[in-house]
Amino acid sequence: MRLHYFLALVLPSFARNWCPGRVPSPTSRCKNSTFSEFLPLGASIETVREVGEGECFGEDTYSNIFYGALSNTNVCRNAQDSAPCNYAVHLPTSCALIVDMGTYRFGLLMPTNWSGSLMTVGSYSYGGGINWKDMWTGPKYYNLATISTDTGHNSTPPDMRWARGNEEAQKDWGYRSIDGSTKAAKALLGAYYGQSSLKHSYFSGCSTGGRQGLKQLQLDQSLFDGLLIGAPAWNQIHMLPWITKLATINPPGREFSVYNNASEYTFIPRQIREACDSLDGVRDNIISRPDLCNITTVAHNNLSCGATGAPPDGCLKPEQVNTLIQLYQNYTISNATGQFLGFPAPEPGSEADFQVYLGPGSTAAPDGFDWQWAIEFLGYQRGYSFSDDIIADAENSDPGSATAKPGLTDWTAFNGRGGKLIIYQGLADGLIPPKSTTQYFEDLRTAASGTAINFSRYYQVPGMHHCWTSDNDGTRYLAPWMFGGIGQQNYATVAQTESILGKSDSDMLTALMNWVEGKGAPNSMLATTWNTSTTVFRKRPICPYPQRAENTDQGNIDSPNSWTCR
Repeated sequence: MRLHYFLALVLPSFARNWCPGRVPSPTSRCKNSTFSEFLPLGASIETVREVGEGECFGEDTYSNIFYGALSNTNVCRNAQDSAPCNYAVHLPTSCALIVDMGTYRFGLLMPTNWSGSLMTVGSYSYGGGINWKDMWTGPKYYNLATISTDTGHNSTPPDMRWARGNEEAQKDWGYRSIDGSTKAAKALLGAYYGQSSLKHSYFSGCSTGGRQGLKQLQLDQSLFDGLLIGAPAWNQIHMLPWITKLATINPPGREFSVYNNASEYTFIPRQIREACDSLDGVRDNIISRPDLCNITTVAHNNLSCGATGAPPDGCLKPEQVNTLIQLYQNYTISNATGQFLGFPAPEPGSEADFQVYLGPGSTAAPDGFDWQWAIEFLGYQRGYSFSDDIIADAENSDPGSATAKPGLTDWTAFNGRGGKLIIYQGLADGLIPPKSTTQYFEDLRTAASGTAINFSRYYQVPGMHHCWTSDNDGTRYLAPWMFGGIGQQNYATVAQTESILGKSDSDMLTALMNWVEGKGAPNSMLATTWNTSTTVFRKRPICPYPQRAENTDQGNIDSPNSWTCR
């Protein structure tokens, strides 16, 4: 599988290049004695270091954890662009802390030039480790003190053994580490900068990070003033059974299965994109209206062996066509009272992400990603036979109390204190189906009884995969995807990142902070993709739901001025 599709579900891996950070001078406030008396009972400072301008800070391997600033910023940048890295890079002069809270840890970066506000950065998947890799933009571009928690463990992404029979560890991952770390960080900021100095508190997370933010909002509407939430894995008790269901529909290696080889990961997405690209009236290699794409028709007419529209480089046998169609059907469950929705299906156009769930080795046996969740979180025996009863079991146990429930969130309290929420979702996301995020937002609007417009916005991003990037032609990403969402900077160059962050029309985090600070609610936002490191390929507005971007000038479809939200 291509690694960058998997990263939104996983924790950042750890690099090996490091050098010791500087021990603070005796006159510096960046020292243990500044913070020790402000820690909650049972917590301790694990390390405190001063970080110089342009340096990096982070951790190394799971078994040998090192702290420090990389001495070579080029090495640091190269590491940031590759998978085996977990450093916050290009930092301004800062004080860096790692705090041991007893059952979980968190990292805190405090820039010398501080805006007065705090940002908590979410995590990914079930792996542990402090998410240093996504923390650097907070201090660098917004002057935000920034924290992230290890959620209570260090593990590789598919390794969920830490959760087996350990309800306390599940709760740390589910909600407690975000809540406790953020509250502790606020006290430490008071100690470092001054007792009454915190202006606002923000949260930014995608995937599991998005779930973390929404769960915290359910539990406590006062911890964060503004939340930027991407593709949230909010419905844990239904989502994981759905992934396992996909594995039963499409077990890798069977004659009736699809995505058994690299060629199928090439021609199936291409044929679907070509068939449904122009349904919005514009041919641009982006499926902007996946809701209009009839996968049954496409599978029979454009992918079936012998069909007029079948590609020359591959085709699907009749039994494979049937399997492909099933992958796009809602997971419905029958019981004594009838049928109900288990989990919504992915949209056509999201096939590039399927390899995470359906690729060889991902869900092939009862030790794959989704099967493992039932074993480690629900207590199923290894080798269990899948049945729809898993939904009821998951609902009854709700392991880690991790599922965020919009109907149980006090939106009146959040709105009353001036809280703001922005949610975004790629329409080509095959890991968190867009319909799932839309379901959350619709449930929010129902629960908020007509007040949602005062505090929330939801943006659907045509062509964007899970959290970041889009389909590519080998040299560039085709759909605009960069707008300041967490983690997106890891797939952009420094020049690209700096052209977006801090601009209220192109950076959702800036738009959120402006909204919280009373500078006006956001309307449409610009998303960007590039030809090269500095040359823009496309900019396009992404619109507040339920609006969509419609083309007004076929002569220049790559210009944002050729589109309007309607």
